[in-house]
Amino acid sequence: GGFSALAAADGDTEGLIRAVVMVNSAGEMDEEEGEVEDGVCDEIEDLALGHTPWSEVSFGLRAKLAVQKAVSYGGFLLLRRESRIRSVLESVYAIDKTNVDDDLVRFIRAAADDPNAFHVFFETTVGERTRARAVDAVAAASSPTTAAPRRGPAKVKSVPAILRALRERKVPMLLLWGRHDPWCVAARAEAMRAVYPEAELRFLEAGHCPHDEVPEAFNAELLAYLGENGL
Repeated sequence: GGFSALAAADGDTEGLIRAVVMVNSAGEMDEEEGEVEDGVCDEIEDLALGHTPWSEVSFGLRAKLAVQKAVSYGGFLLLRRESRIRSVLESVYAIDKTNVDDDLVRFIRAAADDPNAFHVFFETTVGERTRARAVDAVAAASSPTTAAPRRGPAKVKSVPAILRALRERKVPMLLLWGRHDPWCVAARAEAMRAVYPEAELRFLEAGHCPHDEVPEAFNAELLAYLGENGL
């Protein structure tokens, strides 16, 4: 979610976004943008567009997708267990685990019961970069106003690259961070601020979900920032 907001701000060409607030955001911090093997990417793109029927897909690609899906499905079945969901939540609600209750566990478990849940899980965790070009190609084929599909290696824009672009455009930014997040650690927020020194960094005594773990403190910091910046 956080990286999606960052990417949305980066793609804002009409000046609609007046500020960005990042809350324990993920995203690629490596300065080297992701690249995939062009041959494999071309084959996936052709398959997605219907240019190549499944019967003509190479054995290598079939095997690769089959192994990826099998491994991914095993992980999906493990992670959707209520005991596992609760364990993960308790690790990211680092200070106050009060909100890790049966309702929250059931809410997350319900999403995992959706018929498309595994498909979404697979597409967002396995081979994401390789599939980027196939998605672009399908979008281009379905819309006459969309640019033609890319033919070079797929790229994933890094967080530092987006931060530099937003800094150049002078988009105000607040990094509102749960200090005790075991996933998106405090050092990550500090690394982001090093790229964008004008961004404000405010830590909260919470884990990955400060808006839920310490909502009063979170709202106070957020509203103060908005007021200070006339937003």
